[in-house]
Amino acid sequence: PEATVTQVAPRMEERKWVEPIPVPVAPTLVIFLDIDGVLRSVHGRTDFAQSVRTMLVGGQRVALMGDSSSTNDNLAGIDFWPQAMRALRHIVSKTHAAVVLSSDWRKQEQLVEGVNNQLCEHGMPKLYGQTPDLDPKNVAGVVKALHSNVREKRAKEIRKWLKQHPGIERWVAIDDMDLTANRKDELLHKQNGSTEPMPFLDIESDFVKCNPAVGLTMDLAKLAVALLSGATVSQEELDRAYSSGQQDASGQLDPSFQGLGPTTFVG
Repeated sequence: PEATVTQVAPRMEERKWVEPIPVPVAPTLVIFLDIDGVLRSVHGRTDFAQSVRTMLVGGQRVALMGDSSSTNDNLAGIDFWPQAMRALRHIVSKTHAAVVLSSDWRKQEQLVEGVNNQLCEHGMPKLYGQTPDLDPKNVAGVVKALHSNVREKRAKEIRKWLKQHPGIERWVAIDDMDLTANRKDELLHKQNGSTEPMPFLDIESDFVKCNPAVGLTMDLAKLAVALLSGATVSQEELDRAYSSGQQDASGQLDPSFQGLGPTTFVG
């Protein structure tokens, strides 16, 4: 008799249990975490729009609920890149650093809840806090009046949080915006005659920049661990971290990683 072939529908991949990382009681190390371009695509997943309640954040659509009439669990963060979450867990597990949200996601309670859900699902403690909003009312012209650009605003928000938490010894910001000072920033600072130091961050000590098309990679996670550990990072190590896995879909190196110059800024 002829053999009968029975096709079986593929099973949903079961998420493996991960041992929870202990919650830091009095953390001295902190990760300032951006979301879009770090843990998820800056464009999100368009397939959510037809069946899932969504919210617009900085012009990008974020999934919230199971459907338009459902009160099911919050789905914000369900489109986070698995590899980026594994990379973040690597940093937290190696350093036991607390995570502080610096993304615009911190402005919406449902999105903050979604981030916490994803952290817990991957065995990480919930957010330790979030940076202050220096433009809480989102008044037009405030950024232009008080900050030269959105990069400076985010850097100032990080600096302000640190002033409010003097017990922090080392920290690293992970973002797809270039939060380091460029030549234009230096010229504007000099023209303003300010005696205060510029708020921008240092790629060699407290900042890790992600390619928004790729997000947080394991190589960048290892770099973050080194910075949080207080290790001196050589230019060769920086070049290796920023050249590995930073190609976009076309296979080209993101121009913003060539000398870590100015890039396209995403909130």
